[in-house]
Amino acid sequence: MKVWKKSRAVAPRPARWFSALLCAAALSCPAATAQAQTAFYEASARELAGPPGSLIRSEPMMVAPAGAQAYRVLYRSAGMHGEPIAVSGIIVVPPGPAPAGGRPIVAWAHPTTGVVPHCAPSLAIFAFQQMAGLRRLIEQGAVVAATDYPGLGTVGPHPYLVGDSEARAVIDSVRAARNLPGVGEGNRFAVWGHSQGGQASLYTGLIAKTYAPELRLVGVAAAAPAPLPPLGHDVDAPGTFDVILPVKIGYDTISDRLKQAIAAMPAVQGVSVRDVDVYPSSGKLVLGLRIAKASETDPADGKWIYLTGRIQVDAGGHAVRLSNLAVISDDDALAPLIAPITAELGSKASVDYGIAYENLLNAANSKLTRSLKDGFRMVGHLSSAQLEKIYLPADGIVIALRASGNLRILYGM
Repeated sequence: MKVWKKSRAVAPRPARWFSALLCAAALSCPAATAQAQTAFYEASARELAGPPGSLIRSEPMMVAPAGAQAYRVLYRSAGMHGEPIAVSGIIVVPPGPAPAGGRPIVAWAHPTTGVVPHCAPSLAIFAFQQMAGLRRLIEQGAVVAATDYPGLGTVGPHPYLVGDSEARAVIDSVRAARNLPGVGEGNRFAVWGHSQGGQASLYTGLIAKTYAPELRLVGVAAAAPAPLPPLGHDVDAPGTFDVILPVKIGYDTISDRLKQAIAAMPAVQGVSVRDVDVYPSSGKLVLGLRIAKASETDPADGKWIYLTGRIQVDAGGHAVRLSNLAVISDDDALAPLIAPITAELGSKASVDYGIAYENLLNAANSKLTRSLKDGFRMVGHLSSAQLEKIYLPADGIVIALRASGNLRILYGM
């Protein structure tokens, strides 16, 4: 296996936050500070001038499934009182030129992800995984337009479970998609969604003909649509929901833990470990050990030997350790000398992330129960979390934990 080795002449890796759909972090922000997330999501009054569905801006995204091209978009729509607003989202275009007559478009309406701007699906590291059926739709030549809904990504508040608002955002995402390269001039679209998105799909079916007469709605699919809140009652919908809690462990933290573990091991005769470095390569973790022989007395002496291994997560014990460590070295004499170190690192060098996990969970729960607008309030609670996926970006391990919980919207109580 080819392993990328860092140059020793480069400066330490830059700090770069790994963006994620973290409703725990998002919900920890007071509603009064529900601002647009970055400059991309902001629109001036001058930029808002234009017909609903026209693009304000778009930017290509780095990756997309099945060879497609994805775009993060900001487009114009209509607010609660008909005022011009900006709505964000993602549009995924299949590879290759559009056929004669244009491509069919499927509008994806997402389930509940939160109620503040941080919870926009277009901000998520796993945005494409949230779009149910995305790969099959791309392979069948369909464009997928996935709105964030108003107030998610863009400036809040988010009109949660307001069907007309959701439907306008869905329809205008279809209009916006038609302005992107590779889509063509087709006017056929279908809509499908789940939970909150199921409700959005049904409302899209109700208003599409009058709101967008130039488009032809050919199908509506709604899975577990959330009902409208009845006034003066405790609302059970949307019921249970899942949130991804990304726990981050910096490579410097892992490096320090490895140094501590190595220092506690019995000395290996003839060699010593002078330095440790940790970084990702080809989906694995690379451990660099600067090994010096006993005869090398200068602190700068030593040769780098590399180990590769996989991350093993004990989700129940909230700990990370290394597994399947293998030595990669062109020094046949030195490699066997560190075999005792390699054998013990996997079992003794673990990093606990329990405190970080508890902090995220507590931050989310502290804000899941609070007042909303116009007499509504939200009551929710996240409980246990299960391992979803492990990511290895440039600045640390990200452990994505799927936390399950329940959410109720109350009115007049």
